[in-house]
Amino acid sequence: MLTLRKYLLTILTMALAFGLTAQPLASLFLNEDASHRFQIESASCLYIEGTSNVTDFRCDCEQNFPVRTAQVVAESSHLRFSGATLTLPVSAIDCGHRGINRDMQETLLADQHPTIRIELLNAHLPTEDGEALASEGATIWTRLRITIAGQSQEMRMRVFARQITPQRFRFAGGLDILLSQFGLTPPSPMLGLIKVDDRMRISLDLVVSVE
Repeated sequence: MLTLRKYLLTILTMALAFGLTAQPLASLFLNEDASHRFQIESASCLYIEGTSNVTDFRCDCEQNFPVRTAQVVAESSHLRFSGATLTLPVSAIDCGHRGINRDMQETLLADQHPTIRIELLNAHLPTEDGEALASEGATIWTRLRITIAGQSQEMRMRVFARQITPQRFRFAGGLDILLSQFGLTPPSPMLGLIKVDDRMRISLDLVVSVE
C-alpha cells in the first residue's frame, strides 16, 4: 500500500505534498531521490479571486492537466522538486462574463505571454505523528515560483493535504499576489469607473492520483 508519506515525494510535486507513517515524516525521506508520475483529476479546481469598487469576482481555470513526471530529492526535513509545474493557458481562465474575460486577458498580456506557470520548488515536512496525519490531514509549507506575463516571483504557500485512498490525495491552499509584482496594471473598465484592486488571490483544490 502506498502511504501518504511516501507520496509526499510525488504529489507535492504538483504544488503540494505531505506524507504518513508511524515514524517521523522528516526521517523517512532522508537521502531519498525518486521520480513519480501523477495525474491531476477532473474534480480539481484552480481559480483566481479579486475585488473592485463595484463587486467581487472569481475566475475559474477550465483546464485538463496531462499526466506528468516530477523528480523529488529529500534534504533533511525538506523536499526539493524538479519538473513539478502547472502550466495554465490564460485563455482557459473563465470569469463568467465575456467582457471580464477580455479585460483579464488584456491585463495578463495574454497575446505576448499566453500562459501562467506555477512551479513547486520545495516543501517543508511536518514532524507530527504520521498516524494522526493519516486521518486528519497535514499542513505543509511550500515554496513556489509563479510566472505571470513573463515575470517570475518566488512565494510561500500553506497547503492542507489529506489522503483520500491509498493512491489518491487532496491538496488545498491559496496565496495572495499583487498584479504590480509582475509589472501589471489592474484593469479599469467602463472608462475607469470600475477600479479593480491590485491584490488578487490564487486558490487551488487538487485531487491527485499517483503511480
